[in-house]
Amino acid sequence: MKSGRPQYPRGAGGLQMARIVIGLALAVSLLVGAAPGTGAAQPGPQRGGVMRVATNADPPGLDLMWQTSTISLDISQHVFETLLTLDTQRRIVPMLADSYTVTNGGKTFTFKLRRGVKFHNGAEMTAADVLASFQRWVALSSRARQILKDLTEATAPDRDTFVVTLSQPNGAFLPALAIPNQRMVVLPRSVIEKNRDGTGKPLEIKGADLIGTGPYRVAEWKPDQYVRLVRFSGYASRSDPSSYMGGARHAYLDEIRFIPVPDDLTRVAGLISGEYDLALQLPSSAYDQLKGSAGVVVKIVGPGSAAVGVFNKKRGPFVDVRTRQAAWYAIDPQKVMAGAFDNPLIYRLTSSLAGKEWGVWAFPQIGRDVYDHGRDLAKAKELLKESGYAGEPIRWITTRDYAYMYRSALVASEEMKEAGFNVRLVVSDWATVISDRNNPDRYEIFSTGIGFEGDPTSTAAFTPGWPGWYDSPRNNKNYEALVTTVSPALRHELGAQQQRIFWDEIPYLRFGEILTLLAYRQNVQEMYPDNSYYLWNVWLKK
Repeated sequence: MKSGRPQYPRGAGGLQMARIVIGLALAVSLLVGAAPGTGAAQPGPQRGGVMRVATNADPPGLDLMWQTSTISLDISQHVFETLLTLDTQRRIVPMLADSYTVTNGGKTFTFKLRRGVKFHNGAEMTAADVLASFQRWVALSSRARQILKDLTEATAPDRDTFVVTLSQPNGAFLPALAIPNQRMVVLPRSVIEKNRDGTGKPLEIKGADLIGTGPYRVAEWKPDQYVRLVRFSGYASRSDPSSYMGGARHAYLDEIRFIPVPDDLTRVAGLISGEYDLALQLPSSAYDQLKGSAGVVVKIVGPGSAAVGVFNKKRGPFVDVRTRQAAWYAIDPQKVMAGAFDNPLIYRLTSSLAGKEWGVWAFPQIGRDVYDHGRDLAKAKELLKESGYAGEPIRWITTRDYAYMYRSALVASEEMKEAGFNVRLVVSDWATVISDRNNPDRYEIFSTGIGFEGDPTSTAAFTPGWPGWYDSPRNNKNYEALVTTVSPALRHELGAQQQRIFWDEIPYLRFGEILTLLAYRQNVQEMYPDNSYYLWNVWLKK
C-alpha cells in the first residue's frame, strides 16, 4: 500500500515507535507555542487600546468615491469596503462578494453577495445597495466611465445578486473593482439617494452619512485636530485566512485616532517619544535617526508611487508634446530625486511605471532610452524653440504638506529655468492643490504622486478626464484595447506599449519611484510591510 504517511509494523516494537512519535509531536507543539529563550507562551492578538497615527495632513474628505488623495484613502479604507480586493500575491479575490463569475465571452459579470454584512447604521447590505453604489461610482469616477463605455446594463435581480452586462468583452472591470484607486466602495442606497443635488447628481458624502461596512466606523472628525475611528461591533468579517487586503479582517483596536501633524520633524519626534504609535509620510532624512531610536521599528517597503509633475495638457504651452519633451530633457531625474530625498535607500531610479513588486507589469527596459538619457540642455532648448514657446509664465502648483513634492518641484523648476522656461512655484496646502488642479486655468504643472495600482488601466492619469487631461489618440487607442482585451498575454503586450507611449509623449515628468519609510512603535503588532497603512489585524501589545 502506498501512502505519504509512515507505516509501522504491528506489535510491541510498532507501539513503542508510535509512542516515540507522539512524544516528539507533543514536544514540537510545546516548542512552537513557547517564546524563544523564555519558555513562556507567545501572546496572541490582544483586543483594546487606542492607536495614535500622526498624518502629514488633514484629509480633504473621507468619501472615497469623491476623494482620490492618499490621506483620504489611508483613513477611509478602514470604513468602506469593496466587492473585490487583492491578496498577498496581488490576485483578485472576493471581499463583500461571496463569489463571482465571468460569462458570455467576458461580457457578463455576476456577483453573489455575502449574507449578513451590515452597514454601520445596522441595515444589512443587499444587491440594491451595490447597484446604487455602482451607479454613483460610474457617475463620479473618470476611470470607471473610461472602462465602462460599453456598459449595457447593471441589475440587481435578487437581494444577493448583482449583474453587469457589457456589449464588448472587458478585461479591466474586475481589476477596477479590486484596486484602491478610485474604488467602488459599497454604501447604503438610502445615503446615496439622500446626497444628490436637485438634478440628481451625486454630492460629496460627509458627517453622519459616512457609513460603510468596514471594521471601523467614523465616530468623530474635528478638522485639523483628529479623525476618530472606533471598532464596529457589528462587523461581519470574512472567514478565510487574512491575506494582504483579502480574507478575514479583525478589529482588535478599540479606536484609531488619525492626528494631522504637518511638520515632518514633529511627527518624527512624536514617534520617537512614544506620543504616536505610527507616523505616515516620514521624511527620508529621518531614516538614520529612527533606525537608532529605541522602541521604533523601521522598514523600507515597496512598491512605491512616483514623484511627478503633471502637465496641463488642455491649455497652455504643454499642449504641445515638444514643450513637454523639452521640460524632460531640461531636468536630471537623478538630481531631482536626490534633492527631494536625503537617503538614496528611499527611492529607485527607473523608467518602469510599475514597481518590481507588481511582477509582470514591471517593464524596467522600456523607456530607458529616454529616462537614462540624462539632462540635455541643448536638446531641451532646441525642442523648446520648435514648439514656439515664447516665455509664457508657467505656474507650478505644489505643497510642503508632502515634502518630496515641494523639493522635487524646486529642483526641477530651477533646472527648467536654465533651458528657458519662465517657471515659478505656487505653494499652498495640499487641499488647495487638489482643488486647483481640477481647474485648467489655475496652473501649467502640478505636483503629486502617481502609483501603479495593479493594472495598466488603474492609473487615472492615462484617462482624458483626470486633471492634466491626457487626451492622446495613440494612448487612448491603446487604453481602449487594454479595456476590451481579455487575454492576459495580449494585455501584457498592451501594458508594455502603454509604457512606450508614455516615454514618447511625456504626459508628466516622472522623476523616480518613491519607496515607503515605514516606522512604528514596537508595541504595534502585525503591521503589514506595505505603503497602504491598513490597520485591521493590527493590535497593540500591552
